[in-house]
Amino acid sequence: MFRQHPLDYLESFSWCVNVALNQAGERVREKILAISLDTTGSTPCPVNRDGTPLALLPEFRENPNAMFHLWKDHTAIEEAVEINRILKSFNNINYTRYQGIYSSEWYWAKILRTTRIDKEIREGACSWVEHCDWMLGVLCGNTNPETLERTACAAGHKALWHSAWGGLPDRRCFVQMNESLGAIYDTFVKKPVPAGEKIGTITAEWANRLGIPKDTVVGAGSFDAHAGAVGAGIRKHVMVTNIGTSTVDMLIEDAENLEGKDLTSICGLAENSIIPGYVGVETSQAAFGDVYAWFNNLLLWPIKNVISQTETITKGERGRLIRQTSERMLGELARQAEALEITDGLISLDWFNGRRYPDINENIRSAIWGLNLGTDAPAIYQSLVMATVFGQKKIIDSLLSREFRIDEMIAVGESPRSRPM
Repeated sequence: MFRQHPLDYLESFSWCVNVALNQAGERVREKILAISLDTTGSTPCPVNRDGTPLALLPEFRENPNAMFHLWKDHTAIEEAVEINRILKSFNNINYTRYQGIYSSEWYWAKILRTTRIDKEIREGACSWVEHCDWMLGVLCGNTNPETLERTACAAGHKALWHSAWGGLPDRRCFVQMNESLGAIYDTFVKKPVPAGEKIGTITAEWANRLGIPKDTVVGAGSFDAHAGAVGAGIRKHVMVTNIGTSTVDMLIEDAENLEGKDLTSICGLAENSIIPGYVGVETSQAAFGDVYAWFNNLLLWPIKNVISQTETITKGERGRLIRQTSERMLGELARQAEALEITDGLISLDWFNGRRYPDINENIRSAIWGLNLGTDAPAIYQSLVMATVFGQKKIIDSLLSREFRIDEMIAVGESPRSRPM
């Protein structure tokens, strides 16, 4: 379970913009013309009738279910299984044919899970909105879930909006899962907006809070990886892989070129996603950098729990020891792992957070085998590198086997920069 309080977003956003513009200088601040946001997704939150997240109301402020449900929240695995069963053959229509297997990370699964287990949220929520949509609604003064502009990236990839069925899947699909989903469905009425399209002008309150011109245009939002792909120069037949805690692999294609392709194992396709006018194709690994973070934390256990408790070490020394070891650990492991011969004697899988693509299986778990009494930490690190890299290769091979054309790859993110191996 991973949740975030909406105040964290508002406060950190305001702080970051002001710090950046203070450093850039007053001349830059005065010339701001437009502002938009990318966020993680699917990161939805229950809201009341005027679009206020329930966690901002006194009666819900300590309830995690009233907060934003981060993309990596996997509490809705059972609900995702049910959604797939219903959507695959409702009235002889397969509503997942452009998405493959529906994930517990996505919009409807999280809503279904929370409305089932929390009566107060079920009764208090008029709708659920994505993080990127709500933040931009706040900036331009419109958070009403019925009139709020919803980005095409979130609506298409996570909520199943598609022109093939004129919007969302049949309302009866969702009512069959839970009666309360029908009311949420009814608030999702506006056609999604491509990233960057003007959705309003910043409010006077937020213009003052950020110190930017009062006529600043607010643009429709995007997902973080998608914005990264645009910045990296994505174009047809060029895959951008955004490597962070997880990976997101992206292509753009003309809709007619996707007809007849087997898309059932792909994470998601959405119209006007990534680049307006194209179909955004998204695949990914559920864990990449997270795998290394896990191994780093595993090896830090004795320092945090044994060595740092030694009476001869002061509190400040403990903190420095943990911090310095953590900062140097992965770099030293990589240096020693690179010097090892690559063998098939030690094999790891990258499914620490389940398998996202190809063929989603969120119940599957990782493994490391081939261990013996001579296995050391650099050898395990090397096997984890192979696991994540060849997990990525499996994705590429699967796309190629489905006749997706990939002429070039661009890798972005912290991992490619900081870890040459």
